Amino acid sequence: MECDRILLNSVNSTLRYNMGKVVFALLLVLLLSSFIVPAVLAVVVLPGSIVLGVVGLFFAVALFFVLMYGFVVLLLKLYRKEPAVLGHVFAGFWNFKRVFPAAAVFSVALVIIAFVVAGCGLTLYFQFVDVPTGSLEIMLTSVMPVIPILTAVFALLFLLGIVLQGIFIFFTINDYPEYSFRVAVAKAFALRRGKTFRLLGFLLRTGGIWLIAAVISFVIVSVGSVVITPRLVASMQDTAAVLLALMQICNAVQFVGTYMTLIRMITGAAAFYNALQNSPETDQPQLSAAEPHQSMLPPPDES
Repeated sequence: MECDRILLNSVNSTLRYNMGKVVFALLLVLLLSSFIVPAVLAVVVLPGSIVLGVVGLFFAVALFFVLMYGFVVLLLKLYRKEPAVLGHVFAGFWNFKRVFPAAAVFSVALVIIAFVVAGCGLTLYFQFVDVPTGSLEIMLTSVMPVIPILTAVFALLFLLGIVLQGIFIFFTINDYPEYSFRVAVAKAFALRRGKTFRLLGFLLRTGGIWLIAAVISFVIVSVGSVVITPRLVASMQDTAAVLLALMQICNAVQFVGTYMTLIRMITGAAAFYNALQNSPETDQPQLSAAEPHQSMLPPPDES
Protein backbone atom coordinates (compact mmCIF):
# COMPACT_ATOMS: atom_id res chain seq x y z
CA MET A 1 0.00 0.00 0.00
CA GLU A 2 1.21 3.49 -0.87
CA CYS A 3 2.55 5.70 1.91
CA ASP A 4 0.31 8.36 3.42
CA ARG A 5 2.25 11.26 1.90
CA ILE A 6 1.71 9.96 -1.63
CA LEU A 7 -1.98 9.45 -0.91
CA LEU A 8 -2.27 12.96 0.55
CA ASN A 9 -0.63 14.44 -2.55
CA SER A 10 -3.09 12.55 -4.75
CA VAL A 11 -6.01 13.90 -2.71
CA ASN A 12 -4.71 17.45 -3.08
CA SER A 13 -4.24 16.94 -6.82
CA THR A 14 -7.76 15.57 -7.26
CA LEU A 15 -9.39 18.45 -5.43
CA ARG A 16 -7.20 21.07 -7.06
CA TYR A 17 -8.66 20.27 -10.47
CA ASN A 18 -12.20 19.36 -9.43
CA MET A 19 -13.04 21.60 -6.47
CA GLY A 20 -15.68 23.57 -8.37
CA LYS A 21 -17.62 20.46 -9.33
CA VAL A 22 -17.27 18.98 -5.83
CA VAL A 23 -18.50 22.13 -4.05
CA PHE A 24 -21.44 22.43 -6.44
CA ALA A 25 -22.33 18.76 -5.87
CA LEU A 26 -22.22 19.20 -2.08
CA LEU A 27 -24.41 22.31 -2.31
CA LEU A 28 -26.83 20.28 -4.42
CA VAL A 29 -26.96 17.55 -1.77
CA LEU A 30 -27.56 20.10 0.99
CA LEU A 31 -30.22 21.90 -1.06
CA LEU A 32 -32.08 18.70 -1.89
CA SER A 33 -31.87 17.59 1.74
CA SER A 34 -33.30 20.90 2.92
CA PHE A 35 -36.39 20.18 0.79
CA ILE A 36 -36.72 16.40 1.07
CA VAL A 37 -36.24 15.99 4.82
CA PRO A 38 -38.79 18.65 5.91
CA ALA A 39 -41.25 17.43 3.24
CA VAL A 40 -41.11 13.84 4.51
CA LEU A 41 -41.44 14.98 8.11
CA ALA A 42 -44.40 17.21 7.26
CA VAL A 43 -46.24 14.35 5.54
CA VAL A 44 -45.83 11.89 8.42
CA VAL A 45 -46.27 14.40 11.26
CA LEU A 46 -49.51 15.92 9.96
CA PRO A 47 -51.65 12.94 11.09
CA GLY A 48 -50.40 13.58 14.65
CA SER A 49 -49.13 10.05 15.29
CA ILE A 50 -45.98 9.81 17.41
CA VAL A 51 -45.08 6.48 15.80
CA LEU A 52 -45.38 7.94 12.30
CA GLY A 53 -43.32 10.92 13.41
CA VAL A 54 -40.47 8.71 14.65
CA VAL A 55 -40.57 6.51 11.54
CA GLY A 56 -40.66 9.61 9.37
CA LEU A 57 -37.64 11.04 11.14
CA PHE A 58 -35.62 7.86 10.53
CA PHE A 59 -36.73 7.72 6.87
CA ALA A 60 -35.98 11.41 6.25
CA VAL A 61 -32.45 11.10 7.66
CA ALA A 62 -31.95 7.90 5.64
CA LEU A 63 -32.81 9.80 2.45
CA PHE A 64 -30.07 12.28 3.33
CA PHE A 65 -27.59 9.40 3.51
CA VAL A 66 -28.87 8.09 0.17
CA LEU A 67 -27.91 11.46 -1.31
CA MET A 68 -24.58 11.32 0.49
CA TYR A 69 -23.94 7.94 -1.16
CA GLY A 70 -24.12 9.68 -4.53
CA PHE A 71 -21.72 12.37 -3.34
CA VAL A 72 -19.29 9.71 -2.09
CA VAL A 73 -19.47 7.88 -5.43
CA LEU A 74 -18.80 11.15 -7.27
CA LEU A 75 -15.66 11.79 -5.21
CA LEU A 76 -14.47 8.21 -5.72
CA LYS A 77 -14.83 8.54 -9.48
CA LEU A 78 -13.07 11.91 -9.51
CA TYR A 79 -10.19 10.45 -7.53
CA ARG A 80 -9.89 7.56 -9.98
CA LYS A 81 -10.08 10.00 -12.90
CA GLU A 82 -13.21 8.23 -14.16
CA PRO A 83 -16.05 10.10 -15.91
CA ALA A 84 -18.03 11.86 -13.19
CA VAL A 85 -20.98 14.21 -13.57
CA LEU A 86 -23.34 15.92 -11.14
CA GLY A 87 -25.93 13.29 -11.97
CA HIS A 88 -23.94 10.83 -9.86
CA VAL A 89 -25.35 12.64 -6.81
CA PHE A 90 -28.53 10.64 -7.52
CA ALA A 91 -26.68 7.30 -7.78
CA GLY A 92 -28.21 6.18 -4.50
CA PHE A 93 -31.68 6.23 -6.07
CA TRP A 94 -30.49 4.21 -9.07
CA ASN A 95 -29.27 1.52 -6.69
CA PHE A 96 -31.86 2.13 -3.98
CA LYS A 97 -32.42 -1.48 -2.89
CA ARG A 98 -28.79 -1.92 -1.92
CA VAL A 99 -28.03 1.62 -0.75
CA PHE A 100 -31.08 2.20 1.44
CA PRO A 101 -30.26 -0.54 4.01
CA ALA A 102 -26.88 1.07 4.65
CA ALA A 103 -28.46 4.53 4.76
CA ALA A 104 -31.08 3.22 7.20
CA VAL A 105 -28.38 1.85 9.52
CA PHE A 106 -26.56 5.21 9.55
CA SER A 107 -29.90 6.97 10.09
CA VAL A 108 -30.93 4.81 13.04
CA ALA A 109 -27.49 5.17 14.63
CA LEU A 110 -27.47 8.96 14.18
CA VAL A 111 -30.94 9.50 15.65
CA ILE A 112 -30.39 7.11 18.58
CA ILE A 113 -27.02 8.65 19.48
CA ALA A 114 -28.51 12.14 19.25
CA PHE A 115 -31.40 11.29 21.58
CA VAL A 116 -29.18 9.41 24.05
CA VAL A 117 -26.58 12.20 24.23
CA ALA A 118 -29.21 14.92 24.53
CA GLY A 119 -31.26 13.00 27.08
CA CYS A 120 -28.36 11.91 29.29
CA GLY A 121 -26.53 15.23 28.97
CA LEU A 122 -29.50 17.42 29.85
CA THR A 123 -30.53 15.10 32.69
CA LEU A 124 -27.08 15.37 34.28
CA TYR A 125 -27.02 19.12 33.67
CA PHE A 126 -30.37 19.61 35.42
CA GLN A 127 -29.15 17.56 38.38
CA PHE A 128 -26.06 19.69 39.00
CA VAL A 129 -27.27 23.10 37.80
CA ASP A 130 -30.24 25.01 39.17
CA VAL A 131 -32.18 25.85 36.02
CA PRO A 132 -34.70 28.66 36.54
CA THR A 133 -38.28 27.85 35.69
CA GLY A 134 -40.49 30.17 33.72
CA SER A 135 -40.81 30.91 30.04
CA LEU A 136 -39.35 28.64 27.38
CA GLU A 137 -36.92 31.39 26.38
CA ILE A 138 -35.46 31.55 29.91
CA MET A 139 -35.04 27.76 30.05
CA LEU A 140 -33.38 27.62 26.63
CA THR A 141 -30.99 30.42 27.61
CA SER A 142 -30.06 28.57 30.81
CA VAL A 143 -29.07 25.37 28.93
CA MET A 144 -27.03 27.17 26.25
CA PRO A 145 -23.68 26.48 27.99
CA VAL A 146 -24.13 22.71 27.69
CA ILE A 147 -25.31 22.62 24.05
CA PRO A 148 -21.81 22.91 22.47
CA ILE A 149 -20.53 20.13 24.76
CA LEU A 150 -23.40 17.84 23.80
CA THR A 151 -22.86 18.66 20.12
CA ALA A 152 -19.16 17.77 20.37
CA VAL A 153 -19.90 14.52 22.23
CA PHE A 154 -22.52 13.54 19.65
CA ALA A 155 -20.20 14.29 16.73
CA LEU A 156 -17.34 12.27 18.23
CA LEU A 157 -19.55 9.28 19.05
CA PHE A 158 -21.20 9.19 15.65
CA LEU A 159 -18.09 9.83 13.57
CA LEU A 160 -15.73 7.55 15.49
CA GLY A 161 -18.22 4.89 16.56
CA ILE A 162 -20.29 4.57 13.39
CA VAL A 163 -18.90 6.40 10.35
CA LEU A 164 -15.26 5.35 10.84
CA GLN A 165 -16.27 1.72 11.34
CA GLY A 166 -18.37 1.58 8.17
CA ILE A 167 -16.49 4.14 6.14
CA PHE A 168 -15.92 1.83 3.14
CA ILE A 169 -19.49 0.49 2.88
CA PHE A 170 -20.64 2.98 0.25
CA PHE A 171 -17.47 2.30 -1.76
CA THR A 172 -17.94 -1.48 -1.81
CA ILE A 173 -21.64 -1.19 -2.66
CA ASN A 174 -20.64 0.88 -5.69
CA ASP A 175 -17.66 -1.27 -6.73
CA TYR A 176 -19.28 -4.70 -6.34
CA PRO A 177 -22.78 -4.61 -7.84
CA GLU A 178 -22.71 -8.41 -8.08
CA TYR A 179 -22.38 -8.71 -4.30
CA SER A 180 -25.39 -8.82 -2.03
CA PHE A 181 -25.67 -6.05 0.54
CA ARG A 182 -24.42 -8.39 3.28
CA VAL A 183 -21.32 -9.43 1.34
CA ALA A 184 -20.56 -5.82 0.34
CA VAL A 185 -20.66 -4.81 4.00
CA ALA A 186 -18.45 -7.75 4.96
CA LYS A 187 -15.98 -6.69 2.28
CA ALA A 188 -15.92 -3.12 3.65
CA PHE A 189 -15.21 -4.30 7.19
CA ALA A 190 -12.55 -6.73 5.96
CA LEU A 191 -10.71 -3.92 4.17
CA ARG A 192 -10.73 -1.70 7.25
CA ARG A 193 -9.82 -4.40 9.76
CA GLY A 194 -6.42 -3.78 11.34
CA LYS A 195 -6.03 -0.37 9.71
CA THR A 196 -8.47 1.75 11.72
CA PHE A 197 -5.90 3.87 13.54
CA ARG A 198 -3.80 4.46 10.45
CA LEU A 199 -6.96 5.42 8.55
CA LEU A 200 -8.01 7.82 11.32
CA GLY A 201 -4.59 9.44 11.37
CA PHE A 202 -4.61 9.82 7.60
CA LEU A 203 -8.09 11.39 7.61
CA LEU A 204 -7.03 13.88 10.29
CA ARG A 205 -4.03 14.83 8.16
CA THR A 206 -6.29 15.12 5.15
CA GLY A 207 -8.59 17.51 7.01
CA GLY A 208 -5.52 19.58 7.78
CA ILE A 209 -5.84 23.31 8.26
CA TRP A 210 -9.55 23.23 7.43
CA LEU A 211 -10.23 20.83 10.29
CA ILE A 212 -8.22 22.99 12.69
CA ALA A 213 -10.06 26.12 11.54
CA ALA A 214 -13.44 24.42 11.97
CA VAL A 215 -12.62 23.21 15.49
CA ILE A 216 -11.17 26.55 16.68
CA SER A 217 -14.08 28.55 15.26
CA PHE A 218 -16.54 26.10 16.83
CA VAL A 219 -14.92 26.65 20.25
CA ILE A 220 -14.97 30.45 19.82
CA VAL A 221 -18.61 30.48 18.72
CA SER A 222 -19.57 28.14 21.58
CA VAL A 223 -17.84 30.31 24.19
CA GLY A 224 -19.25 33.46 22.62
CA SER A 225 -22.80 32.14 22.73
CA VAL A 226 -22.41 31.83 26.51
CA VAL A 227 -20.49 35.06 27.14
CA ILE A 228 -22.58 37.39 24.98
CA THR A 229 -25.77 37.66 26.98
CA PRO A 230 -28.61 40.19 26.54
CA ARG A 231 -27.39 41.87 29.76
CA LEU A 232 -23.90 42.32 28.28
CA VAL A 233 -25.33 43.74 25.06
CA ALA A 234 -27.40 46.25 27.02
CA SER A 235 -24.60 47.36 29.39
CA MET A 236 -21.59 47.29 27.02
CA GLN A 237 -22.91 47.99 23.56
CA ASP A 238 -19.57 48.81 21.91
CA THR A 239 -17.83 45.72 23.30
CA ALA A 240 -20.81 43.54 22.49
CA ALA A 241 -20.88 44.85 18.91
CA VAL A 242 -17.22 43.87 18.41
CA LEU A 243 -17.82 40.43 19.92
CA LEU A 244 -20.90 39.88 17.76
CA ALA A 245 -18.92 40.82 14.64
CA LEU A 246 -16.20 38.36 15.65
CA MET A 247 -18.89 35.72 16.16
CA GLN A 248 -20.23 36.27 12.64
CA ILE A 249 -16.74 35.87 11.19
CA CYS A 250 -16.17 32.70 13.20
CA ASN A 251 -19.55 31.34 12.09
CA ALA A 252 -18.52 31.83 8.47
CA VAL A 253 -15.13 30.20 9.09
CA GLN A 254 -16.80 27.28 10.86
CA PHE A 255 -19.25 26.80 7.97
CA VAL A 256 -16.56 26.81 5.28
CA GLY A 257 -14.10 24.81 7.38
CA THR A 258 -16.64 22.13 8.22
CA TYR A 259 -17.68 21.47 4.64
CA MET A 260 -14.13 21.69 3.28
CA THR A 261 -13.12 19.16 5.93
CA LEU A 262 -16.00 16.92 4.88
CA ILE A 263 -14.95 17.11 1.22
CA ARG A 264 -11.29 16.45 1.96
CA MET A 265 -11.96 13.58 4.38
CA ILE A 266 -14.32 11.77 2.02
CA THR A 267 -11.76 12.14 -0.77
CA GLY A 268 -9.10 10.91 1.66
CA ALA A 269 -11.23 7.88 2.49
CA ALA A 270 -11.59 7.21 -1.25
CA ALA A 271 -7.82 7.41 -1.67
CA PHE A 272 -7.18 5.07 1.26
CA TYR A 273 -9.81 2.62 0.01
CA ASN A 274 -8.43 2.67 -3.52
CA ALA A 275 -4.92 2.02 -2.23
CA LEU A 276 -6.17 -0.95 -0.21
CA GLN A 277 -7.96 -2.30 -3.27
CA ASN A 278 -4.77 -2.15 -5.30
CA SER A 279 -2.55 -3.51 -2.54
CA PRO A 280 -1.32 -7.10 -3.08
CA GLU A 281 -1.62 -7.58 0.70
CA THR A 282 -5.39 -7.20 0.59
CA ASP A 283 -7.39 -10.41 0.53
CA GLN A 284 -10.31 -10.40 -1.87
CA PRO A 285 -13.33 -12.17 -0.31
CA GLN A 286 -15.10 -14.64 -2.54
CA LEU A 287 -18.83 -15.10 -3.02
CA SER A 288 -20.20 -18.42 -1.83
CA ALA A 289 -22.24 -20.47 -4.24
CA ALA A 290 -25.34 -19.96 -2.11
CA GLU A 291 -24.97 -16.18 -1.99
CA PRO A 292 -27.60 -14.56 -4.25
CA HIS A 293 -26.41 -12.00 -6.74
CA GLN A 294 -28.15 -8.62 -6.75
CA SER A 295 -26.41 -6.92 -9.64
CA MET A 296 -27.89 -3.55 -10.45
CA LEU A 297 -25.64 -2.94 -13.46
CA PRO A 298 -25.07 -4.81 -16.74
CA PRO A 299 -21.96 -6.98 -16.93
CA PRO A 300 -18.85 -5.22 -18.26
CA ASP A 301 -18.08 -5.40 -21.96
CA GLU A 302 -15.13 -7.73 -22.34
CA SER A 303 -14.58 -6.98 -25.98
